[in-house]
Amino acid sequence: MSYMEGAATGKLVEMVAGGFALLAFVAFIILSLILNYHWKNFEIYAARTRALQAIYFGVSAVLIVVMLALSLNLFL
Repeated sequence: MSYMEGAATGKLVEMVAGGFALLAFVAFIILSLILNYHWKNFEIYAARTRALQAIYFGVSAVLIVVMLALSLNLFL
């Protein structure tokens, strides 16, 4: 395999990985919207539901920031 073929393969792998990451992010957003809808409409204990939402979205925000930092190579 020549250098050019290896570079093209590397770019293809990078594009596929980026596509999967985007797909996972969209699925995560859809799941979050569905969970939030159900939590708001079918809650039994309002205070407990608000605490659960705060924890879920807080942890989610931290994970999204870490994923973005890793994808932009901010830690390297």
